[in-house]
Amino acid sequence: MQKAISVVDVVPQRYHNIHTLYLSGNFIAQLENLCQFKQLKVLSLATNSVSSIHQLNYLPQLPRLENLNLSGNPVAKHLLYRTTLCGNCKQLKILDNTNISHQEKVRFGTLFKTLENRFL
Repeated sequence: MQKAISVVDVVPQRYHNIHTLYLSGNFIAQLENLCQFKQLKVLSLATNSVSSIHQLNYLPQLPRLENLNLSGNPVAKHLLYRTTLCGNCKQLKILDNTNISHQEKVRFGTLFKTLENRFL
């Protein structure tokens, strides 16, 4: 839902248990404050301004996240984008509207650990 949002603010505790959050089509670049939503299962941030691969390091702090959409963000073009998410977010089942197979998780998990030690 496009609302010209550029920052995800810290919200009152009563909102922390949401399961679905749609913030597509905005100007969000920082993912840190999404960590307050520990119950999130579906997160859509398509067509925002996330450009740093390091922003993806906040997403493993969402232990129930199964469906993530970051398509249309500059970070989605990063060489290590899918590897980082599949290797680091074990519970993730769908990334950018594409199912993640078990084989892909295992392959990317191994590759991610190798690359993390060298580059991240």
